[in-house]
Parts: sequence; structure tokens; C-alpha cells
Amino acid sequence: MPWIKDEKLLGWVKKSLDLYSRTIEPLESKLRRGWIHNDFNDYNVLAVPKISGNPDLGLIDFGDMTHSYLAAEPAVACAYAMLDKPDPLEAAALLIRGFHQHFPLEEKELEILFPMIMMRLCLSLTLGAFQQQNDPENEYLGISQKPARELLEQLQEVNPRYAHYLFRDACNLEACPASFEFRNWYQNAEGSFHGLLGEALNSENTAVLDLSVGSFLSAKTEGVSLEKQQNILDEYLLEKNAEFGVGKYTEARSFYASKEFLNNSIDGEEKRTIHLGIDVFAPSGTSIHAPIDGVVHQLQDNHNELDYGPTVILRHKFTDGPEFYTLYGHLDGEC
Repeated sequence: MPWIKDEKLLGWVKKSLDLYSRTIEPLESKLRRGWIHNDFNDYNVLAVPKISGNPDLGLIDFGDMTHSYLAAEPAVACAYAMLDKPDPLEAAALLIRGFHQHFPLEEKELEILFPMIMMRLCLSLTLGAFQQQNDPENEYLGISQKPARELLEQLQEVNPRYAHYLFRDACNLEACPASFEFRNWYQNAEGSFHGLLGEALNSENTAVLDLSVGSFLSAKTEGVSLEKQQNILDEYLLEKNAEFGVGKYTEARSFYASKEFLNNSIDGEEKRTIHLGIDVFAPSGTSIHAPIDGVVHQLQDNHNELDYGPTVILRHKFTDGPEFYTLYGHLDGEC
């Protein structure tokens, strides 16, 4: 890659090449091959809208047609569709969903899609660097490469497994392929876990808290300081004669109405509404126990306003089960 003089860009390209090589190696013999157009972009896919029904579609420019992996067809299309989007992965997932409805993708093909998207961007940028070297006075060449460069930089922060799971979900598959194995293992292992707080949570020592939109506790704790919220919850648990409190999973909460939980999507700005965890409220200083043996995978203090606070991620692996992780947040930063 002698044409790429930008060290940062060169690093992204090398990283993408490494990801592709590691992913394609065990999959190569299992991926379907065939003739592909290889250049689905805004200029080559034509659509004529109609008063009702689906538009008439057309396709031009077969100059890049080649015999290759069939998964490369949606990957190339995604690389174009993701440019200049507020949420590039959402754009890719929508395209993949539509492609899958008409030409079902196999699970192995979904696994290689994200690395292929990265490689298409790298190809465009490498060719652009080559053209600029041969025609340095052509300013348009640099301008036309800007969206691809920005997208490649943005995708450096994306975990490839997350993209893989998102694409699987877009095709109505189990997002994480290991989930089924984990559920089977968990059901057989049930009863062998240690209590999170050192003792079992039950109806005698625990109260279930309703923190959903419009609830009494939600209204009372909204807009007050963290210390005040803690006092309100402590008083509530005292009234219920409970030592611990549990907040519910997938509960819709007004807490997420703040700007910290604002996301930009293709349809515009959207705020998170659903709580994706289980809260366990306990007196300050209560010891937290790992439910099963594990090793510390990550420690991080998310100290931003309304963030997750000090967190610990544990990695667990047993000879008779899958590898998985457990996440604990809002811990004491001094422990």
C-alpha cells in the first residue's frame, strides 16, 4: 500500500485487512460463490416511483461484474448506503434485511459481511490514494474520498461482533449465535449459583420497585439529586420492611428522557426508553459477590452525568458450557 501516505488511514486499512483475514480463513470454503454486479451504488440502482405499489427498478453499469462471494453483493451495497448516515449500522441493517427477504443469506455470510464492508471502503480509499498520486492537482479526488474516510474512521469504534449480531437480528435470527447454547447450559446449571448479595433474594427480604413511567416512585425521584433519590428509596424499603429492592428488566422509564440518552437515527433523533438491566438496591457498603467463578475482564469508571458509574465485567468459562460475561455497574469506586 505504498500510495497511502496518511499514517492514520494506513493504520485503519491494516486493521481492516487483519480483521478480514482472521474472519475469512475459517469461513472461506463454506461461503457461496457466484456472479455478482459488484457495484450497487446510488448511481447504478435506478428507481421510478409509481402512484401506488413498489417502484420500477433498474440496474446499470455491469463493468465491475465478477465471480466472487455472494455475500460481497450486499457488502458493497452497504458500504455505499452507510455513507453520510447518522447511524451507518442502522442503514446497513435495513439494507441487509431487504436483501435477505429476496435472497436469503446464510449464517456464515452474515458473519463475514462487516469485514467485507470494511474492505470495500479500504479498496475505495486505496484506489483514491493511487489516483491522487497520479493526478495531485485534481482536488475533486480528495473531496470525493472524504465520506468513505469518515465512515471508515467511525467504524473503527464498532466491535465486529456487535455488527455481526445486529445483521443477524435484521434477518430475524437469534442475534448472538451462542445464546441457545448458553440457555441450555444455564437451565442445567440452575441452583449452583452464589447469591449476588451473599444471601438469596426472596419475598421476605426484597421488594420489587416500580420505576416505570407514571409510577409513584418514578414521579418522586425525578429531577432530584442522587443522594435524595437514595433517601427516597431507602424510606420506601423501610416502609415495605425490606432490606433490598429490585428494579425490573425491560421497564419503560422516564429517566431516559434526558439528552444523555439521545441517539441519532435515520428517522431522526430518538431517545432510549427501556431499561436493559436488573437493578439491585442495597444499603451503602453492602458486599457484592460474583454468582459464579470468573476472571476480571474489564474495570471502568463511567463518570459522566447519568452514566453507569464504576463497572466491572467478569468473564466466565466452564468446560461443559459456553464462554460468557456478567456486568455490574453503579458500584463503589473506592472498593
